Amino acid sequence: MKTKKIKVNSVSKWIFSYKNPVYRLFSELRFHYRNIRFSVINFLNPLYPKWRSTLPKHKNSDISYVIVESNFNLLLDFHDHINKNNWVDWESDEQLKKFYDELEKNIFWLKNERENLSKLIEKEFFKVSSDYTTSSTLDKYQKVSELEKEKQQKETEILTWMMQNRSFFWT
Repeated sequence: MKTKKIKVNSVSKWIFSYKNPVYRLFSELRFHYRNIRFSVINFLNPLYPKWRSTLPKHKNSDISYVIVESNFNLLLDFHDHINKNNWVDWESDEQLKKFYDELEKNIFWLKNERENLSKLIEKEFFKVSSDYTTSSTLDKYQKVSELEKEKQQKETEILTWMMQNRSFFWT
C-alpha cells in the first residue's frame, strides 16, 4: 500500500496563506484591532494638536488668517515635537545649528512678542476708538496701522523663512 507524502513546503505555505480560513480570520481580526487602536489613540492624543486648533469645526475664517495661523501652529507643533523627543543633535552640523537658532528665535517671537504686539494693537485701537475728538480718521488710526504693518511684516518674514527652510521640517 502506497501512502501519499505531503510536502512540508506546500503545507507551510498553506498554513500562512489566506486560503487557510483560520489564518484569514486571525489576520482580519488583527487588522481591525490595529485600526481601532490607531483611531482611539489618535482621538485621545491627536497629531499636531496646535494646528488642529487653528481650524475649528463649524466656523468660517478668512483664508489669510488661516494660512498664517495654521503655519505658525505647525511650526509650534514641530518645535514641541523635536524638543520633547530630543532625537536630533543640533550641534552636529553648521546648517542644523543655524536652522535651530533661527527656529528658536522665531518661536520666541511667536510665543511672546507676537502676543505682546497684538495686545498693544488692541490697546491702541481701544484708545483711538474711545477718542471723540474731531481729528481725522487717518491721523487717529495711524499708530494702529503702523503696529499692524509691523506685525504683518514679521509674520511674512517668518513664513518666508519656513518655506526657504522646509527641507529641515521632517518628522
